[in-house]
Amino acid sequence: MNITVRKAIADDAEDFTRIGFESWKSAYKNIITPEELAKKTSPEKYAERVQKTTEGILSGEYNYCIALDSDGDISCGFCMFGESRDEDMSGYAEVFAIYALEEYWDKGVGGKLMEYTLSELKRLGHTKALLWVFEQNARARRFYEKHGFVCDNAIKDYPEFARAKGIRYAKKVL
Repeated sequence: MNITVRKAIADDAEDFTRIGFESWKSAYKNIITPEELAKKTSPEKYAERVQKTTEGILSGEYNYCIALDSDGDISCGFCMFGESRDEDMSGYAEVFAIYALEEYWDKGVGGKLMEYTLSELKRLGHTKALLWVFEQNARARRFYEKHGFVCDNAIKDYPEFARAKGIRYAKKVL
């Protein structure tokens, strides 16, 4: 397995969506209800997400990158980052998403995506980054902690999810 990461192009929007939906189904099946998961990954949402991702990539408002398994020329993960949306975290960049297909978990895809993201943030002049993760997502929290993110105990509710809360992590970009 040879994983490479590159900046995404509009033609990657469908792969972004596929990876995101499949990852959600795997990672969040015990965090959000089956009904909530079905609603978030419905065929209607799929088409909407492809369109929004295409528009996002073309606008350049956020940074999108994609991980490829060059052994099979398969898109297997993605990340998205940009300026922080948190009003109390001015001057921070935000990692909005890092996802990999379940069959690529524990194979270094997430690490390559995080390395790429942090390198790009540094190149763009950012010195601090934050991210939000479901509080109940122990696997993701361990991953972020492994990459130097520290929980700052800020919590937020997600109105669309009955039992999931977000918890914020932050770090200096070195």
